[in-house]
Amino acid sequence: MHVVIYLLLCLVVGFVGRRRKIGFLGYFLASILVTPLITLLFIVITERLGRAKQVPAGPVIICPTCSYRLQQDMAARHCLHCGAPL
Repeated sequence: MHVVIYLLLCLVVGFVGRRRKIGFLGYFLASILVTPLITLLFIVITERLGRAKQVPAGPVIICPTCSYRLQQDMAARHCLHCGAPL
C-alpha cells in the first residue's frame, strides 16, 4: 500500500513539472530516485527563480497609468493593459 501511495505522489510531481524543461517523465523519475517532496520543492524554488529572470528584450515603454511594461514595437498609441493613451 505504501508503494502505491509513493508512486501516486511521484505521478503528481511529474504532472506538476510537465511543462518544465525536463517534462513529466524527467520529474517523475527524479521523484522516484529522490523523494517526491524534495523534487516538488525543487520545482517550486526553480519556478520562482525563473520568473525573476524574465525580462523583456529590447526597449520597453512603461505605461504611466498602470505601470504595465510594453515592448516598444508592440506599443501603439494606447496601453494594451489598461487602454490609457501613451
